[in-house]
Amino acid sequence: MNSSKIKFSFMTTAMLLQALSREHGMADIADLKKLYKEILKTVSDAGIHTVEITTLELELFGKDYVRKILAGNHLTAGGMVHFDTFAAVNKEEAGHIIEKACRAVDEAESLGVKIVMLALAVQEDISGYSMEELATALAENIRPIAVYGKTKGIRVCVEDTPEVTLPLCSIDETRALLDAVPELYLAYDSGNMLIKHENPVSYYEAFRERICHIHLKDMAYVPDEEPGDMDISGKKMRGAIHGQGIVDFCTLANCMEQNGYQGYAVIEYTALDNHYRNIKDAVAYFEKCFGKRV
Repeated sequence: MNSSKIKFSFMTTAMLLQALSREHGMADIADLKKLYKEILKTVSDAGIHTVEITTLELELFGKDYVRKILAGNHLTAGGMVHFDTFAAVNKEEAGHIIEKACRAVDEAESLGVKIVMLALAVQEDISGYSMEELATALAENIRPIAVYGKTKGIRVCVEDTPEVTLPLCSIDETRALLDAVPELYLAYDSGNMLIKHENPVSYYEAFRERICHIHLKDMAYVPDEEPGDMDISGKKMRGAIHGQGIVDFCTLANCMEQNGYQGYAVIEYTALDNHYRNIKDAVAYFEKCFGKRV
């Protein structure tokens, strides 16, 4: 494969959530819109052309505003992320979750976005169910969303999760879901499977035929007192600056090229400050790994 077929995008979610947390309680939506506009301008100024949007942005600011700010910063949306408790066992709750996700597919269609990524959140009552019950509910809840997306010409994919209480972290768990829902694709996150000590390159190879979206995320171990996700050995991990963690991106890039990947490779940005400089550094790092301009 020619590496030029790999398209790069950028994930602004961490920047948006940081801004919302910092401005928690802000009454004026106009101020929040200003912050959002500043985030996208910073990303554009750093040389990014495509970003991943979320349904959170659409709910906060409205579709028309998001479209306007993207266009004003010469950015296109390469995918849409929708967060929810997709492994919900309660049937009534699950019905609402499915309805909301199908509306997200409609929103993506109206924006010309061809990828909708489902990101799993943990439901409050998760401890009351076995992994088998959660896996069954996950497949039952996601399948109608994936089928609906197919009718709209939109690929619905689910991201492997760093949450060990959910049945979507290991290769075996992910394979079980994809086997149960043939209409579903995988959004491969290069760091999440490390929580269960799975190798990121082996994980990619296992699902290369079903991967339609990729999140390029580095991971590193951190002290117990710092925030992060707990791995199966009880150690804390969290997203790291690209190239400073433990993910072998150069090997992964070679696999993507050899296996013919042609979707988006989304730079999952986790830095909390110096955004312009850190984004530029991330771009330079991946240009070196992939041997092409971002």
